[in-house]
Amino acid sequence: MSRNGTTGLKKHLARCKEYLPSIDKYNSQTKINFQSCQNDGGSLWKFDQEVVRRALIEMIVTDELPFSFVEKEDFMKFMRITQSLFRLPSRRTITRDCYEVYGELKQNLRRSFREAQPKICLTTDTWTSLQRINYMCLKAHFIDRDWKLHERILNFCPITSHKGEEMAKAISNCFLE
Repeated sequence: MSRNGTTGLKKHLARCKEYLPSIDKYNSQTKINFQSCQNDGGSLWKFDQEVVRRALIEMIVTDELPFSFVEKEDFMKFMRITQSLFRLPSRRTITRDCYEVYGELKQNLRRSFREAQPKICLTTDTWTSLQRINYMCLKAHFIDRDWKLHERILNFCPITSHKGEEMAKAISNCFLE
């Protein structure tokens, strides 16, 4: 029956001055953008550019995507459809953001080492790339006060050889840094 339909809502949306529809060319449906925030005990939703940007940076780092991924046409189309309010940063901005996040994580790791003063076990892994460049990865393994095992990469760097002296030099430089 007509009184059980959505006609009343449709008429309200047509005359409501606060309603700003967001229509895209790929889909004729209106989009509602959600992010949780608290207001008077109820739950409202609000879009936050910085939260989405940080999630994008984490995705690029975790999934080992190239910085240019944000400039690919299919990704830009996907973001226009899923969240038209999000302003996609350039690959250069993403690069800067990744370095900023790296700096934050580095400071957090230093702080957690100072506060918890854990016993740390170090491991290294070395290999040679197809371009004949030697690399070393230095990892720290430690257990926190809650008996939770943590593993963190402290350094990933090129080395001149796989000899112990070269590796010791790289480890020493990492600790100085």
